[in-house]
Amino acid sequence: VSDSVASYGGGDWGDDGNVYFTDDMRSLSRVASTGGAVTRISAPDTAAGIKEHDFPDVLPGSKYVFVMLWKGSIGGNHIGVVDLATGKTTDIGPGSYARYMPPGFIVIGTSDSRLLVAPFDAKRGTLTGTPVPVLQGVATDASNGTVQFAVSETGALLYQEVASGGDVLVWVDRSGKTAPVDSTLKGLIQNLALSPDGTQIAVSTTESGEPEVW
Repeated sequence: VSDSVASYGGGDWGDDGNVYFTDDMRSLSRVASTGGAVTRISAPDTAAGIKEHDFPDVLPGSKYVFVMLWKGSIGGNHIGVVDLATGKTTDIGPGSYARYMPPGFIVIGTSDSRLLVAPFDAKRGTLTGTPVPVLQGVATDASNGTVQFAVSETGALLYQEVASGGDVLVWVDRSGKTAPVDSTLKGLIQNLALSPDGTQIAVSTTESGEPEVW
């Protein structure tokens, strides 16, 4: 286990015997699956506004890896392709999460809950066609925009649907009976704080984009 692993950003196993992950410098690094020295591969291009290389997906052959190019807001996410031999990172367009789908496709999840698919050459690390939408209503993480889906080595795709209606804030009395607090609140509701006199509630909500306090 490496002590340079970030608490965010994820990781993936390569078929070359290495584990690739986001390190605590917000860069892409690798370590042998058996342990040992950590090698940094790529770093965010801060001049281009990129802050992190997150959620790697190593392509077959371990020559390239998809990463999220985090620019500080969900709507600004792009997908990058990192050349593992040189560390060169190529921005291939908007998207919050990408996974390789055999035998030769990229699946791109967007922050507005869609999945796009395009042909992709894993040997050259390049798109060979235009992404087209194939699915909508896929759940996303409100904190970073990552889209909740996974792809197997056989090409099967699993995804989580958007919860209908979002979260609901309710009062619960001692008998277990519930009553809505405010039906106008929508999206992800978190971090509740009740005022001492019980007349007001502060909440963090995310319907789209950045969280807001109400």
